[in-house]
Amino acid sequence: MFDELNEDNFVIYAAKCYTSPSCLQSEFEGDLKRTKYLKRLLRRYKITKNLKERLILNHIILLNNVFGPEATARILFFRIDEKEEKRTLQRSLFDTNDADNNAMMCAPDDISEEILLKWVQNHLEKLD
Repeated sequence: MFDELNEDNFVIYAAKCYTSPSCLQSEFEGDLKRTKYLKRLLRRYKITKNLKERLILNHIILLNNVFGPEATARILFFRIDEKEEKRTLQRSLFDTNDADNNAMMCAPDDISEEILLKWVQNHLEKLD
């Protein structure tokens, strides 16, 4: 059912992956809006050339905490559809001076769900 996300199954997929056991619908919707905030930050970067890396990272970590890393990657790739925004997301993730960046920069013009998932997992392990 969730092999490919579309407008019809997106909210169902997000709800199924949501890990907060006693949440209200408003909390779920608020967490889902973080993807819109991320998209807005990436669009704003195109205009102002001012990238708010820490704010982007905070949103990704919060999404990861409630949806899990795999679902977060899928949700972001569904919501962030413009190629330029994906490139900006990739640059903001890799500009945090990670030792693993060189290995993960294999495709500079495109970022895959697998690369984003690996990056999120590596950063969360470092936070523990």
